Amino acid sequence: MRISVAVHWRVSLAHRPRASGRVCRWAQFALLGIPLAACTPTEPAGGGGTSPVAGSWSYEGQQNGAPVVLAGDLLLTGQSPTAFTGTLDVREQSGGAPIRRLTGPLTGRLPASGTAEFDVYLGTVTRLHIGQWRSDTISGSWIEVATGGGLGGATGSFRAIRRR
Repeated sequence: MRISVAVHWRVSLAHRPRASGRVCRWAQFALLGIPLAACTPTEPAGGGGTSPVAGSWSYEGQQNGAPVVLAGDLLLTGQSPTAFTGTLDVREQSGGAPIRRLTGPLTGRLPASGTAEFDVYLGTVTRLHIGQWRSDTISGSWIEVATGGGLGGATGSFRAIRRR
């Protein structure tokens, strides 16, 4: 099922290591035709001093067009009700190739109720994640962007489940 969603938001580039040559992240997803989950209100955006998505999550993902599977840990720490930071630590397996470990810091935000966005910095690339957040699950799509701007080519989907 595909649902079109119009969301208005301001891009904050203050937390990013680079800002030049960037294309609006929603436009990148739209241009590539990646289906995004509907941004329906399912959770409050928070009300305390920490992010409601803070905690330990089990992360799994796939890369589009390739037999690449990602599995590992997502650790989110709350900064405010609408912002968070953390780390992603996953193992990437591609067919019979050796398993590769990918790990890096991330910054994220909750721009609208039910929506989670985060950027994972993996050396020379950044993986931009946009997903729907419902209770103990975040699921959506990611796209890889090269450090100098421009698309890195890889896209995929992900799902994170909160550990209790």
